Amino acid sequence: MRRKLVSRLLHSAAKATLVCALSGAVAANAATLSFSGNACDAGGGPTACLHGMAISQSYGDIPGQLDVTYRTLVGPGNAAVVTSFLTYGSTGQGDLIGVAYAGNVGTYVGEIRLQTNPGYSITLTGLDLGLFGGLARETEIRVYDSAYQSIYSSGTFSISSSLTHSHFDYSLTSANGLVLQWGPNAETVRIDNVSFNVSAVPEPSVHALMLSGLLVIAYVVRRRKRGGWA
Repeated sequence: MRRKLVSRLLHSAAKATLVCALSGAVAANAATLSFSGNACDAGGGPTACLHGMAISQSYGDIPGQLDVTYRTLVGPGNAAVVTSFLTYGSTGQGDLIGVAYAGNVGTYVGEIRLQTNPGYSITLTGLDLGLFGGLARETEIRVYDSAYQSIYSSGTFSISSSLTHSHFDYSLTSANGLVLQWGPNAETVRIDNVSFNVSAVPEPSVHALMLSGLLVIAYVVRRRKRGGWA
């Protein structure tokens, strides 16, 4: 009887340890940059967007976890900056309403930097691209970490439909932020619904708690199978 009680106590303690460890990991904070609401800045802080306005540099921020910034570059990677903003587009890119684009005609690249604070990781889960105007355009989606080390490249592809958007699903994770770029032709190929998750990176002590709980449960199960506790 005493051995059964010890077994139950150990098993309960192990489960409590696991619950405690798992509760120490913060649930993922899911977000989407849909460029709706007060997503723009006319010089006096965030405001509702009108066509041609600059996207606010505070749009999409998660206080204490994530800082989002927008730029137009002359090319991919850590290239020279054309403008330190992206531009809001209302309609005209198929079925997407409210998009971001690089507000200069030409081969420029649009950039959205998703910079996490220390202790957080980010996972890019998807985005939409829509075509402005009727002419097919070539573009490429690239994802880097915050130091512009390449994580993903789609290769060049063509956006040809100005009636419906193209959707892309991803599962790209970095513990030091992500830099999303699309281009060339980021003026006519426009981006929307950039979705991602921000999660706390568990502390080493959380991993230790989880491991200790699993080890105790494994020990109890093994003793029961071997008849160590009647």
